[in-house]
Amino acid sequence: MKRNRDVRRLLRWYPSSWRDRYGDELLALLEDRLVEAPLTIRLRSSVAIAGLRERLYGSGMLGSRSSPSTQRRTGSLTVLVAWSMMAVGGASFVKMAEHFRAALPTSSRAVAIVAYDTTALAGLLGTLFVVVGVTGALPGFVRFLRADKWPQVRGMFVRSVVSSLVVVVATAGLSWWPTI
Repeated sequence: MKRNRDVRRLLRWYPSSWRDRYGDELLALLEDRLVEAPLTIRLRSSVAIAGLRERLYGSGMLGSRSSPSTQRRTGSLTVLVAWSMMAVGGASFVKMAEHFRAALPTSSRAVAIVAYDTTALAGLLGTLFVVVGVTGALPGFVRFLRADKWPQVRGMFVRSVVSSLVVVVATAGLSWWPTI
């Protein structure tokens, strides 16, 4: 009984639409294959990797199974998440390296300063690219709102705004860190 529950639990790695269509068949296949054999780590990891791959296909991050609009939305969200992670990482880097110039001997500062300034410039360029991308996407977003499609994206938009606020608070917290 426990093993049947463990095999059923493996299906959670797959998206619900996939489970509805193929879940019973996969369960039957696994039960036939296993008979009395134990559920090995290799089999578990294989099923988990295949399930994650199906989730990636369904979200538009892999392959071309999903619609072009889903792929565009997934690509945009991926860029925004990566930019948010870079912003937090960049702020952490800047905060940790705040007084590095004073800690280095004068003779070896040049290379470190060039590396630091290059990193800062890359961060500024990345931010500029995001601003240009948002500016380019804004007319389409306005057309979308005018077509009364806001209820379709409200939940996703609210989650994005909350995530952005968390990033801003975390970044602001880093700047106030030495005063605490």
